[in-house]
Amino acid sequence: MDKIKALLDELAAVVAEMEAMTEDAPKGEAPAEPMSEEQEASLRSLEQKADKLRERIEFLQRVQAKEAELRAVLERSAPAKVIETPEAKEPEVEKRHYAVPKSHGPLKAFRGSDAEERAYRAGMHIKGYVFGDAEARRWCKDHNVESRVQAGGINSLGGVLTAPELSTEIIRLVEEFGVFPQQAKRVNMNSDTLVYARR
Repeated sequence: MDKIKALLDELAAVVAEMEAMTEDAPKGEAPAEPMSEEQEASLRSLEQKADKLRERIEFLQRVQAKEAELRAVLERSAPAKVIETPEAKEPEVEKRHYAVPKSHGPLKAFRGSDAEERAYRAGMHIKGYVFGDAEARRWCKDHNVESRVQAGGINSLGGVLTAPELSTEIIRLVEEFGVFPQQAKRVNMNSDTLVYARR
């Protein structure tokens, strides 16, 4: 673009010089003398120079148009630009130090062969996402402990403050110690509907 502009400026200077050489005499004055051979030769050289400048300008304009065309083809075939999104920073929470309890007897709330592991996962989930401990959050992310919004009544979207690590144990404890399972009548069914015979 700068080369084309420089050539256009040079061409404008050549045209101005040619106009100065071929100007007629002003009105009311005697006509100008006929051109000498030197003036004709310089005018011819200016004309040739103007033609060369015009050819170079046209050539550079064609090159510039070809570059733009090829760049458009490359941009169409190039992968999409990555849009950088600012990372959402978690609010800084004061660092707390917790005592790590050790279980010396059987667990009451968690049962099964991997009860200690499930209890530890549930504890780290509460420590990280309820009390806001950064190290516990990192541990949960490294060990695939789920954390969702935990609002609303839809279990797949987080339930009501119940983590997956705790939900199975809560269901088991409700069935074992809850009042409803004790008072409800349990009926085995062969299908989705139950038909009572009436007289």
